[in-house]
Amino acid sequence: MVEPLAPRDPRRIGRYEILGRLGQGGMGVVYLGRSPAGRRVAIKTMREDLSADPALRARFAREIAAARRVSGAFTAGVEDMDAEGEQLWLATVYVDGPSLQELVSRHGPLPPEHVWTLGAQLVEALQGIHREGIVHRDLKPGNILMSPEGPKVIDFGIASLAESAPVTTTSEIGGTLLYMAPEAFSGVALDAAADVFALGGVLVFAATGHPPFNQAEHPTALIGAILTAEPQLHDVPAPLQPILAACLVKDRSQRPELDRLLADFLQRRPGDYPVPAPWPGFANPGPPPRDAQSRQTSQQTLTRRRVLTLGAVAATAALGGGTWWALADSAHARSGGTSTATGTAAAKQDTVYITDLSGTVSALYAAGGKPRWTRHIAEIWAMSAPVCDGTCVYVGVDTSDTSSTVELRAYEAAGGKPLWSAQIGDGSVVGAPMLTSDNPDTVFVLGSDAGTNGSGGTPYTLYAIDSNDGSRKWSYATPFDVDAMILGVASDGLLILSGQAQDTAGLVAVDTSNGTRTWTYAPSGLGDFDATLDVFDARSIYIAQTPANGSAPYYVSIDSGSGKVKWTGPALPGDATDLRQYEGQLYVSTTGTGPNKTRTGDLLALDANSGAINWTYRVSASAASDGGSDCWRFELADDTIYALVSAYPGFGPGPGNILALDAQQGTKIWDHQLDPWFGPGDSVLAVSADVLCAAIATAAPHDSLNLDCTVLGLDRAKGTKLWAYDTKMSELEAFTTGSMAGNVMFVGETNQNSTAPAPTGGVVALDLRDGTRKWTYALSDMIEGTPVVAQV
Repeated sequence: MVEPLAPRDPRRIGRYEILGRLGQGGMGVVYLGRSPAGRRVAIKTMREDLSADPALRARFAREIAAARRVSGAFTAGVEDMDAEGEQLWLATVYVDGPSLQELVSRHGPLPPEHVWTLGAQLVEALQGIHREGIVHRDLKPGNILMSPEGPKVIDFGIASLAESAPVTTTSEIGGTLLYMAPEAFSGVALDAAADVFALGGVLVFAATGHPPFNQAEHPTALIGAILTAEPQLHDVPAPLQPILAACLVKDRSQRPELDRLLADFLQRRPGDYPVPAPWPGFANPGPPPRDAQSRQTSQQTLTRRRVLTLGAVAATAALGGGTWWALADSAHARSGGTSTATGTAAAKQDTVYITDLSGTVSALYAAGGKPRWTRHIAEIWAMSAPVCDGTCVYVGVDTSDTSSTVELRAYEAAGGKPLWSAQIGDGSVVGAPMLTSDNPDTVFVLGSDAGTNGSGGTPYTLYAIDSNDGSRKWSYATPFDVDAMILGVASDGLLILSGQAQDTAGLVAVDTSNGTRTWTYAPSGLGDFDATLDVFDARSIYIAQTPANGSAPYYVSIDSGSGKVKWTGPALPGDATDLRQYEGQLYVSTTGTGPNKTRTGDLLALDANSGAINWTYRVSASAASDGGSDCWRFELADDTIYALVSAYPGFGPGPGNILALDAQQGTKIWDHQLDPWFGPGDSVLAVSADVLCAAIATAAPHDSLNLDCTVLGLDRAKGTKLWAYDTKMSELEAFTTGSMAGNVMFVGETNQNSTAPAPTGGVVALDLRDGTRKWTYALSDMIEGTPVVAQV
């Protein structure tokens, strides 16, 4: 229920108008807010004393940054946050419905068929959360909101913050304890099994109206019951009892994994899935309209081939160095087609979407690799990687290599039905289409025009396409004619573009509502320019600038709302090649020339507020790249930097290693030596909950034309090799956490070695636990970009 604002309540937080109060807890007040575009959000504020705690602020930035990557039909995604202001806050998707706690308290236990459905949906929600390396830690009926479209899990990513907030009432203590796993009281680090225990307790409550242990007991007695007593399952429907009992076993190693639970809920539930009846207390709305279906966030990787090439910057954006946004849980109207949902609980499955250069868009069932649907586009010259929002798939297509017609095409995500196509120029598509949460009915895409301008460059135009029918809302002719790209959408709704024009590189900010330019940043005298939008709060842009006069490169920070310089950093020891952000620091890799003209490679930690260098880690003089190309690939997770470092002294393969460094101090944790390989230019890292995956391109001595790509699985804690998968392919499309579903990673493969009769491609599903191949899907041509996983 929305309550009126109190006199001292804020009327605006960030860019959101505050409409009312949604509640108050131990950490702060929750408000109902509205974005400038009219989107409603739940804004969770932190108490003043908690916001003033430096350690908690750092944890807040880290945890919420990870939570922003979570997406799915049954989670309320994180939309926005402020980790730098006086008061910490985050904005999540607003769900108009009671909590499971309120629903059962008002209407009694759910019918058995609803509990089966709820179990499957909550498993899918936890899979999406765990996929980003997050343990919820506080799954309970109060953190599950029940909308007519299904349950929405909230507060993932912030439970660990609550440990720093003292609770004020016994009811708060007991309410949290009721669903806590036994290991939570032993001081060990919680993992996914703790959420499985909580899931079992939640479903006991949904089926019976009471938690698995006596809620009337004193907290001390309640803890004792959780540690030693058997759960109260006598009134749980008999077919559900063995599943919930397995979730609630004391030994966490004996609890079922989520994949197994999902199979149990889907295979053993009586009747057809999904259940056509509504949740108790809701009127049966019948099949939901398309504009009520939720949409999914997925990060895209851009191709490096043909006219769609964006080079290393695009790959960096896909792996987290840039901010490539997609839509999460937004209302979206669509003309034509039929809904794949029946009633209120849509059966959604992980689906892998891929495009290849034969002109084919493919949707594969993630569980077995069988085609869900395919669509072929005749006579294409190039096409973009797909973008899926959970309802539609969008693909940019260049239909000819002579007289181009460039189109943005939309397909129904579930069945592949063509919905519309929109002409977006006559040159080529540049990168993947982009979706934003504040513009739920708009697809943004950047295209180049045919021909050249007076300086010999190719003009670029930004298009805003109505996702309902493919009509053009507006277009903006950018000032760029070289290397234009979309960085992302800033916190105030401005879309940020970077590029070059003649001898000038710079940025422009475009109003997403009407396509007008708001500000321009175009410093003079630059020889190179590489910009990244802040991935935490989208209020800053970090730019590596290299003067044309040969002076040392340096970073500047730009305010994304005004385009003004916030700070200028010191000179870097070499050319900047990559950037990541984590807990108030910027991590920058560089390559340069050391003593005796040997190549050097450095990883630097810069203060995100000032640009000052906090520490530097240097690899050996011989372990660096040649000619200023990359010598690092790195990712960050759990206060650790995982870095793939090449030793590439010249043209040809050389040794390399993978490092784990302490993110705060820059000290080495472990070092895993690699066999001779070709360098990190076509190699990437991806981090799952327990495994660090590295794709490396190996080569035989004196044979740099024929590469052999291998995926390694390393223990994140120790750096020891768990498994290796030899693809027998020459190239791997960059895999990311967005290409993972549960314990499976989807990798795009390309073989264009000189020994191959013709370029080929495919997708392979690897088990993250042991590296075994679960399935392979062959393509008739080279894959475009990273496989995209979405629940549809």
